[in-house]
Amino acid sequence: MSKSSSPPNFLISLTSSSSHIAKAIGRATTDSLPFISYDPATRPGVSIVLTIHYSLSGEPVHAIVARLEGRGVKELKDECVQVVESVLGPVRREWEGVVKDPGYVEQVLQRGEERARGWAEEMMGEVRRVVEFR
Repeated sequence: MSKSSSPPNFLISLTSSSSHIAKAIGRATTDSLPFISYDPATRPGVSIVLTIHYSLSGEPVHAIVARLEGRGVKELKDECVQVVESVLGPVRREWEGVVKDPGYVEQVLQRGEERARGWAEEMMGEVRRVVEFR
């Protein structure tokens, strides 16, 4: 497989491994200022890490910045990795279980078909009842 077909190092997918998540966030280009602040114009790298953190944790950016006052960007990145992993970890584990059990998808489809068939039979019964009254 060629290198061009593999995902970029910065891409985090729903099924990315913990180590890939840590590498991707750790490699985010940031500046060397010794504090954390949100300013997309002058600190785009730090701002995107804060945005990822906020988007997945729901904690407001200003609260993250205040809580991490006196700490550096590495601490922000480490915390962001934990937040991303807390959200994507369960999704990844579920996906791994599905992939390992090919019969699982078939079972889900079977249950869906049974539910749809029951609903359709009820609906068609109602349609027949309404049409007969005319």
